[in-house]
Amino acid sequence: LEHPNIIPVHDFGYFTGGEMFFTMKLVQGRTLKDIVRGLRKGEPAVHAEFTLVKLLSIFVQVCHAIRFAHSRGVVHRDIKSSNVMLGDFGEVLVLDWGVAKVLGRAENVGDSGVATLRTQNADATMVGVVTGTPAYMSPEQAAGKVNEVDERSDVYSLGALLYEILTWRAPFRGKHFRQILAQVLTQAPIPPRKRSPQNNIPVPLEELCLACMAKRPDERPAHAGAVIEAVQGYLAGVEDLDRRSAMSEVKLEEGIDLVEQYRRARGKVTTLRETLMDLEWQVEGWAGPERKRELWSRQAELAEYESQMHQRFSDAAQALMAAIGFNPGNEDASNELARLYWFKLREAEDAGDEGQIIYYRALVEAYNRGMFDDLLRGEGRLIVRSDPPGATVEASRYLEVDLQLTPLTDEQLGRTPVNNVPLQHGAWQLKLSQAGYRDVVYPARIDRGEVTDVVCRFFTDEQ
Repeated sequence: LEHPNIIPVHDFGYFTGGEMFFTMKLVQGRTLKDIVRGLRKGEPAVHAEFTLVKLLSIFVQVCHAIRFAHSRGVVHRDIKSSNVMLGDFGEVLVLDWGVAKVLGRAENVGDSGVATLRTQNADATMVGVVTGTPAYMSPEQAAGKVNEVDERSDVYSLGALLYEILTWRAPFRGKHFRQILAQVLTQAPIPPRKRSPQNNIPVPLEELCLACMAKRPDERPAHAGAVIEAVQGYLAGVEDLDRRSAMSEVKLEEGIDLVEQYRRARGKVTTLRETLMDLEWQVEGWAGPERKRELWSRQAELAEYESQMHQRFSDAAQALMAAIGFNPGNEDASNELARLYWFKLREAEDAGDEGQIIYYRALVEAYNRGMFDDLLRGEGRLIVRSDPPGATVEASRYLEVDLQLTPLTDEQLGRTPVNNVPLQHGAWQLKLSQAGYRDVVYPARIDRGEVTDVVCRFFTDEQ
């Protein structure tokens, strides 16, 4: 069997005492079993080097070796993690072909049953009617049905190997090999995602693993090539997902930068509008061109910055939507887009534009992933202090009645100092009462997510 993933045998012969020997390539490295043990122990270096994608690429190479052997009419019969060697230079080699079966050739199994000096070790290879390693062997191998062992028996063992790669544990465990054989014959393996929920095992890989380990050979994938196709299909999806995730991050960074540019342009527009308002008060309508030149210059500058602001908003929204399109699970992009729409919602609220309020609130809610939960509830905080302290505080929210703001919905807030009381955003009237002093009526505006701090001083009638 000459294949890049099968350790080559250079020579063989017999010692003078009659024992057979093989001369094979010397490979230095670790077995897959060593790697799985390191993962199970939580060794940082092993976790950093052997990601799931890398382990699956190793598994695919094992499958290629087995597929090649099957094409030559050879069944391995002892596929397990300790028989997979990982060389120091990226080699993946399937070892120990000593119990392999050549299909179509009669096998003399004798009457000895399980006869080997190694049968007391549940992880060791057994030779006899039952051949292989209990935790990895197919039910037909465990039952000693030698004539039923074929390529699909190795497919089962590949499934058991995949199980160990996914869960970091063999599919069946027991103190003695006979306990494990009984489990192989009568029990289904615990599903990988249930066995090791902390490993976040992908559903398609669990399904493939369990399909390979079906008790009936005709319910398993027909050959190792089918297993290869399934794993490569998953890896192709992961590669595309990684590519899309990387593109999503690129677009997110672009969007964050554009949001910041929009925020700066918005601040500049606000400043220019205030400056322009002052100039409009200062320059009379009948003034000549010399007096109006600065006003016109500011108006042109404002128009330019408003155009920039609208363009940056559009560019930022498109970049962040692209980030979400590449990766719908990118919560940072969703929250950043919600933040962009939040700016617009606040503008609409300041302008009292009900239609825009409804529109942008819906967009904030659609993209919010937790960042704006408190703000969307529309609450702010109120602090009330008085001199002297101990005054009772009554709060009434202003609501529109007959086109007039009227204080309604009285709420008793307790005695001063009142600290961090949550109130719905909007206009409120506070009434503070203190024995021996005149009542104080104070208007207060509560903004979303903001703290309004009110300080009142009482006066007597004489004062």
